Amino acid sequence: MPNWTLNKLFVSGPREEIRALKERVQVKDEKGKVIFPLTFVTIVPIPSRGKIERFYRPIRAAYKREHGRALTADVRAIMWCADHWGTKWDAYECVLRRESRTSLLYIFDTAWSPPAEWVKQASLRFPRLRFCLHSWEDAIYKKEIHHIRNGKTAFFRASELQAWSD
Repeated sequence: MPNWTLNKLFVSGPREEIRALKERVQVKDEKGKVIFPLTFVTIVPIPSRGKIERFYRPIRAAYKREHGRALTADVRAIMWCADHWGTKWDAYECVLRRESRTSLLYIFDTAWSPPAEWVKQASLRFPRLRFCLHSWEDAIYKKEIHHIRNGKTAFFRASELQAWSD
């Protein structure tokens, strides 16, 4: 069971780009109802099993030599997600909390860490938008702030807070 990271993703920019991003990242059912307001796979899709196999072949061989057993396909897929999204699973418990013509605010959980790598990829696809990701990793009392535009981090801050002690 993972430690959950609470994320707030604020996106702002031109109206037509905001509308395009919103449509791109959501998943609708056959009747057109939004069932997932935000999913990472629409911007950075998980490749086929064969592509993941080729990508992690050197890691797989080293792991087998060191541990005497092979990495499973599930573990390799999780590694791929962590490398390309920044987190091992897709957004969870996501809501589109606030929406205007020029901005969106998503609140969602991710497993273990914030999806900063995914946000960088999304900002490359939508270079006219500004992305601000605030995350809180409750189990380790860590807060991160990422301001990303056009694939580059313009601002980053991380702080670790002390846990309550008796």
